[in-house]
Amino acid sequence: MLQILLIEDNPADVYLLEEALRLNTLCEITVLSNGDSAGRYLSQIGETRSRPDFIILDLNLPGPDGTELLGLIRSIPALASVYVAVLSSSPKDVVGFRAAEANCYLRKSSNLDEFMALGEEIVSRYQVNKVESTPGT
Repeated sequence: MLQILLIEDNPADVYLLEEALRLNTLCEITVLSNGDSAGRYLSQIGETRSRPDFIILDLNLPGPDGTELLGLIRSIPALASVYVAVLSSSPKDVVGFRAAEANCYLRKSSNLDEFMALGEEIVSRYQVNKVESTPGT
């Protein structure tokens, strides 16, 4: 079963993403709603928490924002190679993401069909990355 860490502060976006992801893959989703709780959780991975298969990270969070958390993720040896999809509703955020070492940037939508497609795209990008990074493929 795919282990997904979703760091998102908007309850409606959390609900839609969970539904979209579950329609596209068998998964267990852990949700964190702010930068402080996410920072604590991430710091415990490898010690008391298991490593997620991939992380979905909103850039605009209360507390440390997504860019700061992405820096933390890449500094933790157990998480350095984890696939990270960055989400934002703002197109201007793509500039910060490119400098922050995320695997992909995806724009959130308020349209239900687009959110469902977003879930499919996240899972697809993860699966392609997994195949490309597997030795011997």
